[in-house]
Parts: sequence; structure tokens; C-alpha cells
Amino acid sequence: MRSARLRPLAPLLAGGLLAACQFGPQRPVPDPLPEVLAWTREAAAPEVFLGLEVRENDSGSLDDLFFAPGVRVVEVAPGSPAEAAGIERGDVVLTVQGEEVLDPAGLRSRLDALGAVKLILEVQRGDSVFEVAAEARTLESARAAAEPARPATPKPAAEADPDTERLERRLSEQVGAPVSIKRGSGGAGQLVIRYSSLDELEGILAHIR
Repeated sequence: MRSARLRPLAPLLAGGLLAACQFGPQRPVPDPLPEVLAWTREAAAPEVFLGLEVRENDSGSLDDLFFAPGVRVVEVAPGSPAEAAGIERGDVVLTVQGEEVLDPAGLRSRLDALGAVKLILEVQRGDSVFEVAAEARTLESARAAAEPARPATPKPAAEADPDTERLERRLSEQVGAPVSIKRGSGGAGQLVIRYSSLDELEGILAHIR
């Protein structure tokens, strides 16, 4: 009886793996991502401040509820463009720059779209309808204007120089009048002699000569 020869396992395994690699499912290789993705985002426009708190212009009656054009003013901020324009609580803002306003959101979007410019508003007060001009501002500038001014920080007084004081006393004794020295930059300075009359000045000059 002949004994069966055992073939080495290493070549068989290598061949099987190679076949699996060759005949396995092929998938497309994804494209490489770009090194830098340039994301652009438009800067948000600054919020416009007019100083009005408004609500929908409803009838105010639950029994006969209806909505009229415009927005009703609930509050006017002190010192605001709306107050300067003469708008009062209870007024109804009908239009802004000729465009009808239907609700508070519409007023806000209209103001932000126009920006901080001079606005013409059509306002109803009772049975009267009139136009007012208001200088709208950005919310940031309005907040800055409302903040109290900070007091200026006083500069610390310059420390007295003992050598300068000693020299001033010596010159004052020699001249016979009060003398002060004002030092500048680079070694320059001023010598100030105080006198009360021309006669005293002539005496000082004669004393110096």
C-alpha cells in the first residue's frame, strides 16, 4: 500500500487568498476629500433699533374680534428715534417707507431690511393719519448711547525730583524771585521766573546782570 503524499499547506493557502483577492467584489475607491473646504457665510445685518414695542392691531374685543391693518404701539422707549419722531403709545403704524405693515414680525423684518436710515412712517392716531420721519439706528449704537459716560481716569501726578527742587531753591535765592524748572524730553526744559510787576522784573534782570 502506497502512502499518499501530503502537499504543503502554505502554497495552497496563498493561492486561495490570492484568488479571493482577485475575484472578490470590487468597490469603487472614493475620491479624496479636498484639503481645505472654504465655507462662506454671509454676515448677519445689524439689528435696527427704532424704540417701538408693538402688537397686532386687533379690535380688543373677544365678542367682535377682528384684525385691522398696521401694528399698535404698546411702548415707546425713552430717548429713542420713535420718541424723537413724536410717536406715542396707542398709535398705529400703518406703513414703513410706503410698504404696509401687517404684524410685529413684518415690522421687524422691514426695519432690518432697510437698515439704519431715515424712515418715513405712516401713523394713525384716532381718526387722523399722518407721516413722521424717524432716524433709525443700529441696536449696538443705541446701547452705546444709553450707557453712561465713564469718568476719565486722572493721570497720576509726577513725582518731585529732589535735585530739581534743590536747584530751584538755589536759583530763587540768587535771582531774588520764585523760580521753577520744567523738564522736557532729551534734557531740554524751561526756566520760569515769576514776577508781579515790570518793576520787579527789571530788578530781577539787574540782579542777574
